Amino acid sequence: MDPSVLVLTAAAKLDQASYYEILRVPRGVDRPTLQKAWHRFALAYHPDRHVDDEPDVREAATRVYERGVEAYSVLRDPAVAAAYDRVLQQGGMRLPSSEFERIAREASKPRVAPPSMSVSRRPPPAELSFADQMQTDEGREIARRIERLVGQQRYQDAYMQIGLLETVEPHNPAVQARGDKIARFLRRRAR
Repeated sequence: MDPSVLVLTAAAKLDQASYYEILRVPRGVDRPTLQKAWHRFALAYHPDRHVDDEPDVREAATRVYERGVEAYSVLRDPAVAAAYDRVLQQGGMRLPSSEFERIAREASKPRVAPPSMSVSRRPPPAELSFADQMQTDEGREIARRIERLVGQQRYQDAYMQIGLLETVEPHNPAVQARGDKIARFLRRRAR
């Protein structure tokens, strides 16, 4: 199928599609399958792939891609995905941003150690740079790109690159942590 037709068709069905339908994954999808689906989605709909298309196709690709980023952000977190499943049962297609923010606030609350546990007084170890925490050369290159985008205050672009980095470094907790941090910033900025 012609990529332009694929984009326009997806954009036309966007408001009636669940996050699962957008990424073409089943409910309860495991993380590796979700990451593969996200990668396929990004390859098809990323706006940079449609820069030479007609303006209506470029606009449609941007809308579809942004909804895909939203879908991936929700489905990759089990607590948020469970809340989204409740929204689906009530007939909704999108997770309200207020619910997403509430779950993110709960997840970011510091966990206090019980008083009986001793607390180490040693200084924390020197922190590695984000790129140094990657395990592959390609991962380090993408991580450096993300840091440049953050430095340029292009947070949405940086967040999109996180999705790509998760396909290259699928089991790296530093990628998840950085993605969550950028997502929280984007949600705060959107208020």
